[in-house]
Amino acid sequence: MLIKYLSTDELDNSIVYICGPPGTLKAMQRLLQDDLHIPKERIKIEEFTRY
Repeated sequence: MLIKYLSTDELDNSIVYICGPPGTLKAMQRLLQDDLHIPKERIKIEEFTRY
């Protein structure tokens, strides 16, 4: 979805915020880093463990 709505320039200069349970965070971080080549420094994470 990010690739669909953001240009390469926008994606290359974005800070990405993700929030959720630990498994979701790990999967999203892996996808962002491996597939979209977003550096770890531009990924902000907030772990949410209780509902």
